[in-house]
Formats: sequence, C-alpha cells, structure tokens
Amino acid sequence: MTNPETVKVTASPARKARRNSPADKIWSAGLATATCIGLVGVIGVRTVEANVDNAAASTATDIALVSAQEPTTSTGLTQADLDAYAVALSDEAAKLAAYRAALVDAGNALQAAGGQQAVQQAQIKQPQIKQPQIKQPVAAPAPAAQPAPQSNTKSS
Repeated sequence: MTNPETVKVTASPARKARRNSPADKIWSAGLATATCIGLVGVIGVRTVEANVDNAAASTATDIALVSAQEPTTSTGLTQADLDAYAVALSDEAAKLAAYRAALVDAGNALQAAGGQQAVQQAQIKQPQIKQPQIKQPVAAPAPAAQPAPQSNTKSS
C-alpha cells in the first residue's frame, strides 16, 4: 500500500471561467428575447389559422343558411335588392330624360333668339325591364328502398 503522506496531491484541472462579462449577459438576454418573440409568433400564427378556419366554416354555414332561405346572385344580392335597384334606375332615367328635355328647350330658346332654326326634341323610348323568370328547384325523387342483405350462415 501507499503511504498517504508520500502521495503528491495534484490540483484539479482549471475550470472554465464563469461567463459574467457584460457581453455574455447581453448575448444571453438577446437569445432569451428572440426565443420569446418566436414563441409568441408561433402562437399568434396558429391562432390566426384557427380563426380563419372557423370563419371559413361559419361563412359556409351562413351561405348555406341564406341560400336555403332566399335565392341570391353570385354577389349576394337578393331578388328584392335587384328589384329595388331597377326601380332606382328607372327613377334616375326619368330624371335624366326630364333634364335633357329642359336642356333642349333652353337650347331652342337661345337659337330662336339668335334667329337660328330650332332643334326638334328626340323621342326617347324608355326600355322595358323584363322580370326574370325564377326557376323553382325540383326535388330529387327519394331513393328506392333496397332489400336487406341475406345471411350466408347456416342455421341449425
């Protein structure tokens, strides 16, 4: 055996110095901040994707409910909306025709005062608005009942 007094005690290998310098603290704070921002971004993106999926599902449901109630155009207008728009257009056309007649009358008065020949007012024919024919959806016939399948097992 060896004598403990004669054994030479050696020092442990030098440890790495602790990283307490200001540059190391800034570096670790920056990494922590970047990690936090990344996590917040991932959570935000997933939340937005979930909301988009939910909105698409609710929009599809809303469209299905609206289309089941009243027929609409591809832009979402109902027949009542289109009829109201047609009435507004015909009112505006009547106003424009009256305004044009007033302008022609004023022009004729000015030409008569100047000794020129009067312009005859053109007869403008109002277009007739055709009412669209709404086709009622035809219900599909109910499928015929099929007989129950026969069992291939032997009974005793």
